[in-house]
Amino acid sequence: MLTADRVRAAANVWCVAVAISLACLFWFRPDMQAGRDFGVLWIAGRLAWEGQIAGLYGTMEQDMVAAMFGAVSAGTFYYPPVALLLFLPFGFLPFPLAVIAWIGITGAGFAAAIRGIAGRGTILVSLAWPAVLICALYGQNGLLLGALLGAAALTLDRFPVLAGVALGCLIYKPHLAVLAPLVLALTGNWRAFLAAGTTVVLLITASILAFGIHSWEAFAADLPAAQALYANGVPGFAKFASPYTALRLLGAPATIAWIGQAICAAIAVAFLIWAARRAPDGKAAIAAMVAATGLCVPFLGEYDLPVLAIPGAWMVSQARRSGWLPYEQAILIVLYLAPFGITVASERGIPLAPLAVGTLLFCIARRLASRYDRQTQYEEPSCPARCTDTGSST
Repeated sequence: MLTADRVRAAANVWCVAVAISLACLFWFRPDMQAGRDFGVLWIAGRLAWEGQIAGLYGTMEQDMVAAMFGAVSAGTFYYPPVALLLFLPFGFLPFPLAVIAWIGITGAGFAAAIRGIAGRGTILVSLAWPAVLICALYGQNGLLLGALLGAAALTLDRFPVLAGVALGCLIYKPHLAVLAPLVLALTGNWRAFLAAGTTVVLLITASILAFGIHSWEAFAADLPAAQALYANGVPGFAKFASPYTALRLLGAPATIAWIGQAICAAIAVAFLIWAARRAPDGKAAIAAMVAATGLCVPFLGEYDLPVLAIPGAWMVSQARRSGWLPYEQAILIVLYLAPFGITVASERGIPLAPLAVGTLLFCIARRLASRYDRQTQYEEPSCPARCTDTGSST
């Protein structure tokens, strides 16, 4: 039986093991390029401050990244100009300090969001999750995504405007918010819907005022090349966790992979429609949305997996209130440890990430169905109006 004390003790041991592993990793692999992906974002912030937007979506940034990390690691900034508002402040700092600040700030927001959903004693557990470690090593923004989605889950019922603002801020990585309008509409959260749309408009306007309309023109011109690059697996299909990349990793042609992606996305959307009708609160609705997104986004990076802590935290919170379902603890433990296995297996051509996301969807559906069944089972049967008169005769 999992108890809070046992979970905290295991998390302490795990953190020590992770610290030792990291020390060994950098000792035996001095060429390990920690924070490499953040280097692309950091250079983007510097170029934006200097007004060199054309170089941002061109070869200038690739050359600067190559100079920092080596020609093999040259990357390109594929984010919309709105993201520059986020990365610009970090461009003022030296790179080592900037990457530490980035991981520290986003990690703190992520841990706070998970604690707010799952309850006390979960901060260390959330930060010790292997997906968080992978994201931190990349210097990616999966922790920020988790913080924003967690904030939306925590505030959707009581402060829908704040939830809408949090979801609207996902415009910096819009493909991971593709299901947000649907879930807000299904749950009738129109104030959050309006707030999210207003936030998107304001952020786009701010980016145009700050960087000029030509920044969006450059982004739009670069977008087809970015899509072709990912679709053809130039970064490596093993670095992604979607059904499309899983099928490509198994050797399927692009057409078959896109069909498989479409089928999985349709299943995920159908699940979300079903789940939204049974979601008891905003936390459940956002948890279902995040899990469904894992099967809908064709280029979900392994560094984006920290967002899946949102549905996991919701399941823990429900178990604390009403008890664990059979085998639920064991499944969550396996999913908690899965990111390392997913990474190793993917490098060997075995895609496990869609299976893990599908298992998470199944667990959420089971939890929602169980809650619904308990409510209907213990609900007092309604009495016909004619029976309320005790003086009536049969």
